[in-house]
Amino acid sequence: PFSYGDERESLRALYRTGDYADIQVNATPVTGGARIDFVVQRNFYNNVVRVMGLKEPPSEAAALAAMRLTLGEPFRESSLRDAIDRLKDVLQSEGLYKPQINWTLTPHDDTRQMDVIVTVIPGMRATVGSFQVKNETPISDEELIKRSKIKLKDGLTTARLNRATQRLKKYFLN
Repeated sequence: PFSYGDERESLRALYRTGDYADIQVNATPVTGGARIDFVVQRNFYNNVVRVMGLKEPPSEAAALAAMRLTLGEPFRESSLRDAIDRLKDVLQSEGLYKPQINWTLTPHDDTRQMDVIVTVIPGMRATVGSFQVKNETPISDEELIKRSKIKLKDGLTTARLNRATQRLKKYFLN
């Protein structure tokens, strides 16, 4: 006889295998009882993940690390969207505030693997337009800007800001 408890346990057993992304249960009345069909959608797993079209920085390796789409992990559309959001954050930290990001999914039914190719059109990198210095030292604002070696219209990157910060720290320590 049909039992909802048995149905739930069967669903749990199927999900525990890790092979299925979605499972639906359909009941069809037949002579002498009911026929229970489990309709499944098999999981795909992350395979090749590439980022194309970047203008360094960031490097492709840094972009992939930020995305955190691990090889062999079950592919989820929601995980891909989260990865794209993390990629946007990395691009913004490197001065690329208006990137266009598209992706192509290539499923391989025979191996259950999913290739993800992300294409980035980075747009213009932010540049230094002006300086606003909050200076609580006896040193002039102009001297601090000169010592930082950041110039107007320079492209804005994390590395450039870090180097300027290190130069100023070194200057103050001396």
